Amino acid sequence: AKAGDSAAFQALFLPVRSYARFLSRRYFVSGWDLEDLYQEALAGFAAALFGYEGARDVPFHNYARMSMRNAVVACVRRATRVKRKALTHTTSLEGLEIRAS
Repeated sequence: AKAGDSAAFQALFLPVRSYARFLSRRYFVSGWDLEDLYQEALAGFAAALFGYEGARDVPFHNYARMSMRNAVVACVRRATRVKRKALTHTTSLEGLEIRAS
């Protein structure tokens, strides 16, 4: 799968696909869609795929699940920081009346 074999990628991804959906439903970020968190889980899977070392006696699927969870949790933490609050909790100015004093 590291070399780009799509069949090998699918074989590795199919067992953890439902876990990626579970993660995207479990966490919440205001203004985000479930698909956004699902994409973060997929990015975690890709990181696991390229960072996995079989010599550590950890099954790949366990490593992939942990990497996916860490990616989603890190994303949620980044998105919900206080300094990012202005970006995630804004109000549209469209439709406000501006009165000259």
